[in-house]
Amino acid sequence: MAKRILWVSQYPLHRVQFGALRRLFGADVQICHDIRQFCSAEEIASIFRQGGYDDLVAVLPLSVVERLIQDEGVRPLWSQTEPVDPDRADWVTKGRGYRFKGFKRVGELILVLDDLGPKAQRRPDD
Repeated sequence: MAKRILWVSQYPLHRVQFGALRRLFGADVQICHDIRQFCSAEEIASIFRQGGYDDLVAVLPLSVVERLIQDEGVRPLWSQTEPVDPDRADWVTKGRGYRFKGFKRVGELILVLDDLGPKAQRRPDD
């Protein structure tokens, strides 16, 4: 039975990424690309579970990935890239070139936030 992978990103899957996913999950792997803007990690986890997906690739803000791991117990795959000159790039986004290096499993993500003091806090007149 073909493995089903949920690809959550505003960006499409590139052929080099597809090749790596085929090696990981089999030649018949099915990738379901969801480009919606989600409200929360909880919503993404719900779609992942209800859809019966075998794995998740998350190209999302780190704060959302952290909530997926901490709150939802979902450890997504991470598409590791490196910035390169556009002429060496697999794709170019907003004028910047990127080359795919491989997939990794996100094991842990610790988001450390430094307090900026009272001036940075919400006030009633904001």
